[in-house]
Amino acid sequence: MRLEFGRIWVLILYPLIVFLILMISKKYYNNKLKKNLITVIRCIVMLFLILALADISIVRTSKETSTIFLSDVSESMYKNKESIKDFIRNAVKDKEKDDSVASVVFGENSTLDVNLTKDFTSDVLVTDVNGSYTDIEQGILKSMALMPREKNKRIVILTDGKANKGNLNKLVQSIKDQNIEIKVKNIDSTVTNEVYVDNFHIPQKVNLGEQFQINMNIFSTVETNSKITVIADGEKVITDDVMLRKGSNNYVMNDIAKKMGFVDYELLIEPDIDELTVNNTYSAFTFVQSTPKILILNDDEKDALQIVKIAESIGLGHDTLNSVQAPINLENMLKYKSIIMCNVSADNLSDAFLDNIPSYVKNFGGGLVTIGGESSYALGGYYKTPLETVLPVNMDMSGIKNKPKMAMMLVIDKSGSMSGNNLRLAKEAAIRTVEVLEDDDQIGVIAFDDTPTNVVDIQTVDNRKSINESILNISEGGGTSILPSLQEAYNRLIESKAEIKHIILLTDGQAEQNGYDSLLRNMNDNRITLSTVGVGTGADIKLLSYLATAGKGRKYFTRSGSSIPRIFAKEAFMASRTYINNMTFTPIMNSYHSILSNIYDEGLPQLQGYVGTSPKDAATVILTSPVNDPILSVWQYGLGKTASWCSDLSGEWSASYNAWDKNNVFWQNIINYTIENYSEDAIEINSSYDNGKVEITLNSDVNDSLLDTVVQLKSPSNELLTVNLEPVRKGVYQGTFEPEEIGSYMIKGVQRHEDEIVATGLGGINIPYSEEYKITTNKSFNTFVEKVGGRYIQDSREVFTDIDNKVKTSRKITNGLLIVALIMWLIDIAFRRFNIVSKLQKIVLPLTNLSSRLRKGIDSKNKKVVNKINENKNETIIIEKDIKKDKINKKPLKKNHDKKSNLIDTSELLGNTKRKR
Repeated sequence: MRLEFGRIWVLILYPLIVFLILMISKKYYNNKLKKNLITVIRCIVMLFLILALADISIVRTSKETSTIFLSDVSESMYKNKESIKDFIRNAVKDKEKDDSVASVVFGENSTLDVNLTKDFTSDVLVTDVNGSYTDIEQGILKSMALMPREKNKRIVILTDGKANKGNLNKLVQSIKDQNIEIKVKNIDSTVTNEVYVDNFHIPQKVNLGEQFQINMNIFSTVETNSKITVIADGEKVITDDVMLRKGSNNYVMNDIAKKMGFVDYELLIEPDIDELTVNNTYSAFTFVQSTPKILILNDDEKDALQIVKIAESIGLGHDTLNSVQAPINLENMLKYKSIIMCNVSADNLSDAFLDNIPSYVKNFGGGLVTIGGESSYALGGYYKTPLETVLPVNMDMSGIKNKPKMAMMLVIDKSGSMSGNNLRLAKEAAIRTVEVLEDDDQIGVIAFDDTPTNVVDIQTVDNRKSINESILNISEGGGTSILPSLQEAYNRLIESKAEIKHIILLTDGQAEQNGYDSLLRNMNDNRITLSTVGVGTGADIKLLSYLATAGKGRKYFTRSGSSIPRIFAKEAFMASRTYINNMTFTPIMNSYHSILSNIYDEGLPQLQGYVGTSPKDAATVILTSPVNDPILSVWQYGLGKTASWCSDLSGEWSASYNAWDKNNVFWQNIINYTIENYSEDAIEINSSYDNGKVEITLNSDVNDSLLDTVVQLKSPSNELLTVNLEPVRKGVYQGTFEPEEIGSYMIKGVQRHEDEIVATGLGGINIPYSEEYKITTNKSFNTFVEKVGGRYIQDSREVFTDIDNKVKTSRKITNGLLIVALIMWLIDIAFRRFNIVSKLQKIVLPLTNLSSRLRKGIDSKNKKVVNKINENKNETIIIEKDIKKDKINKKPLKKNHDKKSNLIDTSELLGNTKRKR
């Protein structure tokens, strides 16, 4: 322990201050005692103040050491865990008694394995971390946070040194400042027979039909045969068998751009000899450019004939597909600038297509046009689907006056075969039907197995909460018997006064084959219609088809129950008979739009019908019917635009339009409106991947003002992510994100000025597998060890050697010195203000005089006693001499004996004197 001065020169002031204090004391104080006391106190006060100003610290050298074993448990080290454990156990045997030891493990992240303790007996490497990366920086930071500040510090790193994440250089100065000793036990990776894709490259932009090169580099530590497969958007385009030699193997192959848009390529290798498979794939991407192209979907070819003719006449590239063949992934949808749906039922579209439609339009600027017919909009099951979300119209026609009242009975199979997901979806479908109906419509629900069970009495649907609760309480039962349930539904409806009466039957099994004829005749006579829904492969298709046909309704069959809610909602709309409007009218212009440019001057042809919808608040209704129903509506949804034409294009309602000389221009305007026409040449997107992060840089030539700039990213699993970009200088915007998947990310940049989109651009980034799975050398770790003064060790006995730079802890005592100075200063004030010295003198002086008198009295008495003793001594000497003479003369001396008896006992006198003393 030693003292350390921060400002030692301040001590020079003390003699000067003492001199001043002495001078002042002589001048102002006459009382000698008071002067001396105050002088001493003030010297003490100033001494402590001067020492406080000198910034004194007590410095101690630590004798205890904290040692952290930092173990690499990443994938490249997975075979070395046992050797690391043995090294730590052997090393701990040599630690000092008072030293503390802890264990930290790291991979991509780090975590505490064994807490800091003096009694290190726990097992190690028992905590799991993500081993797909090696981030030594995170491990060291975790270790540094565990170490007590006042103890010596040591970190023992057990690793192969292949850091592929983090920045160790940031820690160099901090490690030096804290005097942390770094020791490294280098452990070589045990991977021997390994083959991996080192690189895979294709041009980022090619033209449709262009041949281009595919470059690949495959690294191998062993000679082996391997199969190479190149996959483009899920289709194999190249397959080859090659012989790999040790080291780097470069191959060049050719492919032709056959698809437009963003094309995701993947390289897959399958070597005969290999240890790891995670590094056997690599992704890349390219943009295949061509003129804009649209996709035309239809349920029936005749509904699409007219739009195909129009596309051909205006030279617009197009593909025509049946609705069941609609693309199921976003990449294939993005090959088209716009999608035209011609009287398409949602029942024929895959769930994947429907799920991707919002992203296609909103996030990537795709266009969508829907054309009406008896299989579209509400009648096509669009209600509460993603189609309704992106379109400018709602499927329900709320607020329609003079709408006929409807009574509907839902007859739902609750037999054992319907248990689970099908029954859950059936209940959801029933609830959706309740939502679709108007408040003054009526609903009733019967659930059946081998007998019917009344779930909801026929009633108006204004009390939806109570009705829905009853529906949710339906539970599965036993067998299947349809006829009694249909009879019960008929009996309920016959009592209703509604103008429209309809039954929906849902079942997944077999039932009675006979006995329905008289019931169906009665239903027909009383204008009660029946539609059937068969679920799964066990449904009796023949019976259900017969019931629907004889009941003058519609039949539906679905393999999975997912479409049941959509079917029920569609049936509710169909049964109301208000959504198909067969009437001759001329559309009325509600608001002028560029779609009507050069065609409206001479008026519009007549239509013979349309499907009823209602406009959304933000939509632009261009054309309406005489009763103000929308005929043509448009709006912008995110980056994309959609349009709804509520009449048909097959000629049943639109024969006059198909013969109209401006029909091609009219539809060209509608399609062009939905095709994204933002400038793409004005935006360039560059991206780079490093240290687990993607940095995106967008360069823009669009006007000089700052623009709201974002990028939309689509991950390899089709998840969407939005990243805001910040301006860094004129025309340059940057942002970052941390990818969670490997593979190709598609990037779309969007710039807005005052909520108006002014430019878009496409880009991409490939996220490779981690460098952890490559056989590489990393010199940066060796450089780091050298910079921090660390050293490599070979044996566990080298861990607990003496630390050269021991931690020295200093504790400032400035506050303590100031407190003492304050106390002494208060004492000084008390002596001066309260005349304490005089009061002390009055008390002390009498006591001093009394003590003096006592001492004088004792001294005088002692003197008398001493004189008496001296006299006795003299007499004793004389007597002793006489006795000696008597002995010599042998004569008795009575006189002397008498005198002897009269002598004083000197021992008693001496004793008395001692007691008095």
